[in-house]
Amino acid sequence: MLISLIVMALGIAIVTHANIGTTPITSPAYVLSLAFPLSFGTMMTAINISFLLAQRLILKRTFQRLQWLQLLLMPLLGFFIDTMFQLLERFDPTYYMIKLMMVLLGSLIIAIATKLQLQAKLINNPAEGIVKAYSFIRHRSFSTVKIQFDFSLVVIALIFSLIFLRDISGVREGTVLSAFATGFFIHLFSKNKEASRT
Repeated sequence: MLISLIVMALGIAIVTHANIGTTPITSPAYVLSLAFPLSFGTMMTAINISFLLAQRLILKRTFQRLQWLQLLLMPLLGFFIDTMFQLLERFDPTYYMIKLMMVLLGSLIIAIATKLQLQAKLINNPAEGIVKAYSFIRHRSFSTVKIQFDFSLVVIALIFSLIFLRDISGVREGTVLSAFATGFFIHLFSKNKEASRT
């Protein structure tokens, strides 16, 4: 689980440092970090708390008490995000094609981290946990619900940006590309896993 958090943070940092928008999952937190004097990781921790509460509301009695341990993972993910962000701070790509490649690479890394967390079948990452909860209740595929969830977060980030920054910041074409790419990679991994069983 710890490894998946580090991998997730690396993917988030790579996408964000492409400078064409952050990941959909982190877009509300990133916009809030631009608007207020709190770090990206700190804002992500706060957003993750809301994700955990949403899981509790969605699953109700089927919510496992073990998942409250997500509260221990939240500050760790926030710390890793801030650490990776600082490590990549000096890297500033100038060519647009490189930026697009960074978004795709970061999205692939995020998808790998997501699969690692799902395969662990223990404590969910808060963002993936809410997707897992909704897909379970609605009997829909994880990859489909994830794409829908990602786009809802982008809309929320846009609203935050317009309210607090009076401009559109932190959400760009890279955010949309990351949403599609991450969902695609997760779906691809799922198909490969199913094929290996047959």
